[in-house]
This record gives sequence, C-alpha cells and structure tokens, in this order.
Amino acid sequence: MADTEQDDDSAASAQAQHQLPVIQVQAGGYAGLDQGQQVYERDLLQVLPAGSGDISNVLKLHPNVQFDDTQSSGRTPGEIDPANISINGAVYWQNLFLLDGMSFTNDLDPVQGNPLSMTDLPGRSQGLALDLELVDQIEVLDSNISAQYGGFNGGVINVTSRKPADRLAGRISVQHSGSDWTRYHIAEADQLAMENSTSAVRQPEYSKWITRATLEGPVTDDLGLLFSFSRKESTIPLNLYNKGSYESPEGGFERDQQRRIDNFFLKAHWQATDDLILDASLTHAPQRNRYFIANGKDSGTDILSGGYTGNLKFDWNLSAGRLVQTLGFSDLENSRETETSYFRGWRWSPEKNWSSPGAVAATHLSSEGGWGNLDSEQRRFNYQADMLWNRWMTGVVEHQLRTGVELGWQRAFYGVQRSCVMVCSWLRPVAVLRRNGVL
Repeated sequence: MADTEQDDDSAASAQAQHQLPVIQVQAGGYAGLDQGQQVYERDLLQVLPAGSGDISNVLKLHPNVQFDDTQSSGRTPGEIDPANISINGAVYWQNLFLLDGMSFTNDLDPVQGNPLSMTDLPGRSQGLALDLELVDQIEVLDSNISAQYGGFNGGVINVTSRKPADRLAGRISVQHSGSDWTRYHIAEADQLAMENSTSAVRQPEYSKWITRATLEGPVTDDLGLLFSFSRKESTIPLNLYNKGSYESPEGGFERDQQRRIDNFFLKAHWQATDDLILDASLTHAPQRNRYFIANGKDSGTDILSGGYTGNLKFDWNLSAGRLVQTLGFSDLENSRETETSYFRGWRWSPEKNWSSPGAVAATHLSSEGGWGNLDSEQRRFNYQADMLWNRWMTGVVEHQLRTGVELGWQRAFYGVQRSCVMVCSWLRPVAVLRRNGVL
C-alpha cells in the first residue's frame, strides 16, 4: 500500500513539472493603419494562388472591391487583361493606380471594350498590366483618404515595387494552364455556339503560358540592383469563317487569336548616407492583343497598349522630420494596327463565297481587310514633395503635421496614321427577265 501511494506522488510530481504556463493572446490590427486603409505585404503576395499573376488577384481579398461579371468568366478563360474594379460602388474608371508614387491610370477611353470598332479603341482602367513578381506592397485606400492623393472619385491602389535583395539571387519560373486541363460547364442551349465560335466572347479552347526571370543583388555595400522580366501569352483558337457556309476556305476554318503582355523592370536602391536613400526604377510593360473579323480575309487586327513609367525618389531623414521627393513620368498608348488600310464588304456570291448565302447581318458579309491604323497616347510628368513633421505633445495630446506639394503635366492625343477606304456592296444581284422570257 505504501508503494502505491509513493508511485502516485511521483506521477503527480512529474505532471506538475511538465505543465505549461497559461498564455494569453490578444488580437490586434495593423499598427499605424488609418480607417479605410488596407495593406497587403509581400509575405502574403507570395503565398496567394498564382492565377493570372497581376494585382487584381490580391484585390479580391478586399471586401470593398468589386469585380465585373466578366471577370473569371467560364466563356473567356483565355483572356489575360487585368480586371476592371469598383471601389465602394464607384465606376471602375474613377480609381487612381500608382506605382512608386507615379500614376499608371489609363485615361484613354477606358470604357470602350470593342476591339473591332471602326473608330474607337478598347481601353481599361489600368494603363500597365503589372506582374506581381515586381510588387513589394499593395495599399488600398477606399475611404477617409488623405489630401495627398487626387485625380479620382473612387479609391486609390498604391503599389510599391520591391527592393533588390541583400545577396545575389536569381529565379526562373514557368506557369501553364489550358483548355486540356479545364472542365467547362456550358448550358446545352449555348453548346453549339461555343464549339463553333467566331468571336472572343466565347473561347472553347485556350493555352496560357507565364514565364518569369529575376536577377538581383548588391553591386557595392550601398547599392543594389534588381532586373525582372515576365511574359504572359495566351493562344485562343477560333473559327475565322462560319461553318456550314464555306466548304474549303483557304488555310482552313481556324485562326488563332493571340494575347501577350511583357514586363521589363529595372530598379536601383542606393543608401547614399545614413539619412538619405535614393531609389530609381524603370518599367516597360507593352501589351499586344491580336483579333480578326469573322468571315474576313486579311482582317488581322492588333491592339497595342501599355507603355513606360519611370520614377526617381529621394528619401531624407531631417532633424525636423522626413522629406520624400518623387519625380516621375509615364508614356502609355492605346493603338491599333491592321493588315490592310481598306475594308470591303460583299454579299455572298459564287466568287465571294466565304460568308453565309442569304445572310442579312453585316457580320455575315464576305469581307476583306480591316479598319486601318489608329494611335492614341497619353504622357505624364509629375513632381511630388511630402514632408512628415516630427510629433509634438500638448499636454496629453499628440500632434503630427503633414504638408506637401504636387505639380503635374499631362498630354493626350488621338490620330489616324493612314486613311482607310471602306467599300461595301449591300445589294444582292437581282434576276432580270428579257421580253422573250429568257434570263
């Protein structure tokens, strides 16, 4: 009996020795964030699903950011354009997009969406399709926004590019998705139109590739460089001609529509002194989308968008506070290039036999050529100075003053590179009887 009591005492003693202390955990928000401000850091960006690899993927996490119905549509899985977004219900072209303090908002008719319009060019709200590999932080401002920002009615998306690593490093990655790996769920009534599609609004097949390469590291103890390249490509096979109306078109029924976005990024980070940091960056992000007109020979149409943005930033820690000065520029385009400078539309006939006999709609004409070349471009130069003064106390109340100035210049133009001639035959041949009854 004594041995049993001794064993119980030993077990209780061992349990007491291994008992962990009570830990209290209190949840808290991001320190220093104002109401209406949300910040997404690089640690989060790296673990999110890859998707199309642009900043729109991250913005889906924000409760006050809404996307249009066509985003991630099962009918258009081959598209790679960054999404148009609404913040707090404002229309999508009323937001401000910033990269290192420089605007890349597209003001060149961001509402137009038809790539085959005769006179208009399709646009979007983001002038550059930035790759997430370039991004260190995304700040979303949806309300209570400082007077530091202007030129918007919706919200602000402030993107900060990442700095070079403190050691030599490189990375190469390849990402692929395609219709072979996709299971479509299409309504039975829409199945035939999907399979025989001649328009990008229905994409039964697609193949996407995303390639990235990055090299970064220190050049000296105080200077670091980062270079990054990425290419997003999508191939979308569609029918150039309506099946059933043309037996043996030259080159076959199918043509590939193409989408391509390139990102070239170079950044230098220099710790000039203990109190002065200089950052310089240059981004070149061109995009080329290739379309064609249904039942149209020689109708290849390229829509060119994107462009350049550059930035020079000086960050001083002064005795009175912190002064940040930014000098930037951007050059964005929205243009069109076509195979020909003429458009000819024909009713069906044995000679012009690549459309539908008896068709009335203009889209069923036997057409040739395209609408000709168009150019539109916007250029910006911008200077900002932002002074954050040291805090001071009045009794138990803490104060901090922020002042700044911004100067900007913007120019936009629209032009026709060369004239386009349009010739259409809208009348169908009519049989005429001679007096003797012979045709």
